[in-house]
Amino acid sequence: MNKENFSVHSSLIHGKTCIPGDPTGEWWVKSPAHSEEAYAQCLYSYSQIDEAVEVAIRGSRAWNEKSHSERIRILSQAHERVKKSQSNWFQVASRELGRSSNDLSLEFRQWERWFEEWRAQAESSLEARQEPRGVTALVGSYVWPLFYTLSFVFLNLLAGNPVVIKPSEKSTLSVLALGEWLTSDPSLAPLVQILVGEKETGRRLACHDRVQTVIFVGSFEVGMRVKQDTLSQPSKEVLLYLGAKNPFIVCEDAPDAKVSDALIQDAFLSSGQHCRSASIAFIHQSRYSAFCEAFHERAKEFKIGAPSSEPFTGPLIDNAMVDRYLKFSGISEREGAQLLMRGKPLSLSEKGYYVTPTLAAFDAITPDQVKKSISLQTEILSPHLSLIRYSSYDELIELIRPLQHGLAASIWGENADRTQAIAKELAFGQVSVNRSLLEWNPCESFQARKRSGNHAYFGLKLIEQLVSLKSVGSA
Repeated sequence: MNKENFSVHSSLIHGKTCIPGDPTGEWWVKSPAHSEEAYAQCLYSYSQIDEAVEVAIRGSRAWNEKSHSERIRILSQAHERVKKSQSNWFQVASRELGRSSNDLSLEFRQWERWFEEWRAQAESSLEARQEPRGVTALVGSYVWPLFYTLSFVFLNLLAGNPVVIKPSEKSTLSVLALGEWLTSDPSLAPLVQILVGEKETGRRLACHDRVQTVIFVGSFEVGMRVKQDTLSQPSKEVLLYLGAKNPFIVCEDAPDAKVSDALIQDAFLSSGQHCRSASIAFIHQSRYSAFCEAFHERAKEFKIGAPSSEPFTGPLIDNAMVDRYLKFSGISEREGAQLLMRGKPLSLSEKGYYVTPTLAAFDAITPDQVKKSISLQTEILSPHLSLIRYSSYDELIELIRPLQHGLAASIWGENADRTQAIAKELAFGQVSVNRSLLEWNPCESFQARKRSGNHAYFGLKLIEQLVSLKSVGSA
């Protein structure tokens, strides 16, 4: 392997790439769309953690002397730089993550929607007695790295908090590219640091004694370890954005074409690798047979392939995810599902981690079986969709109640009284009515329930958790 043919990447500190002389570790980057060849190398060192935190602390002093209006102006300029670099970022992200252009475009549209509302409300979002908490550590996921990185960074910087980011190893280059465009402004260079590293780097950053807030985006299991590791630091705010198992509810009067289009997108765009992807479709018995048959045909039609072929969706992120995904077809079958489609590896000219969808139909299932089910309780992050028949709306609620996650749900039906009644019964933080799970209002504030997170806010209200209240009295 001739290293001269590869680009080398490491942490971005004070706006500059810092290649460690004595690295702690390294890994080679391969595209999930073309998995046979590595094209970049990432080097990291634990010593860069202290350096990044210290730079962030020093940089925040000048930043906190700026007015809210000045912060908004600087961040708006940063947004314009990212916007102008959209096509370049698409190239980086499609190669590193294997995502299609329509998938990346949806993420960017949601970011634009978030930014416009943030800018409209930013000036009035803070009170005089609210002060910045200090350094925020953002330990991120490979899921929608542009949207989540930028929204968390912008809210923290408005609040006065510098941010040290440890992106997922699977999306490191995509986040580094964003960081370079943000920190090309000298006033932001000391405020946004990006640490290249693996899991231990994220753990050490979260536990750093000068980090005041931790934002973790990832699985329930890893999130619980982060919480456990920081228990001895009671003043540290630990905000957990964890897994999901999102229901998509089809009522008896739901419009056919619109529902099918939305479910194809919500279940299979990104190959189901989004925390807001639809995982289980609950379908009224009057529609069940016809809907499953028609949806089965739709699920065989969309194109899967490398980003260069302009597909609907691309590959899974790595081979471990492929192996995990394929196991769940057998698990669903053992739990009583009829496999209308069994996911399998897809052979293409481009060697990558391509798979076909799985449709696992449960014609009859009880709430107790849902509670004990592995396939219905586990976040799979792949194109695995379970289909469940329900006969009444009371039964629907009883079938959904045992689900252990509570991020988002979608309800489709023309009877507004009924859809609102169902929404009221669902223990999910955000419920969409006749609206795609992936095209929600990203500024809506809510808190995920159950195993999908702790008290962390989604949306613009998060800024309340990024500041501290102080009372100063006098005689």
